[in-house]
Amino acid sequence: MTWNHADPDQVVELAEAMMDVQWPVPKEDVPALAEQLGWRQVRADVPAYYTGLPISPDLGTSQAAEGELTRLTAHLVDREPAQSEEFSQWLLEVSGSYVVALKERFGPSRVNTFPSDHLASMWDCESGAVLSLVTTPTTIQLKVESPRIVDARRVIAQNPDL
Repeated sequence: MTWNHADPDQVVELAEAMMDVQWPVPKEDVPALAEQLGWRQVRADVPAYYTGLPISPDLGTSQAAEGELTRLTAHLVDREPAQSEEFSQWLLEVSGSYVVALKERFGPSRVNTFPSDHLASMWDCESGAVLSLVTTPTTIQLKVESPRIVDARRVIAQNPDL
């Protein structure tokens, strides 16, 4: 079986745009930001977008808290609910090609300081946000988290008893 995925050059281009987000982003400005990324909103009342990437479904999402954007996420590969060995191997190969391309553009990645069961490569943005490439058993995602969320994660990592 074959699956579709974004080209590494498309991932780098999207990562550059995500790294350039100027924080904080008011919740009401998220649709305009998504449009700048070339995304099209699924419905006005849903924070989900068609990314235009050559995958199925080509979805991106946004999350907000206290009136501000906290995370933008784009899926980079076809979804496959059946977790076959073949799909798992394919995910690792594709993820590896993305990591290589992102390292060539942004330099070495760092390790996740927050506990996770998923493979993650992370790059710090000048704004204080963090760009992450996350590989789960069913997908690969590129996401950027706001400086506010990044700071909260650091506090939790340093003080696990909070």
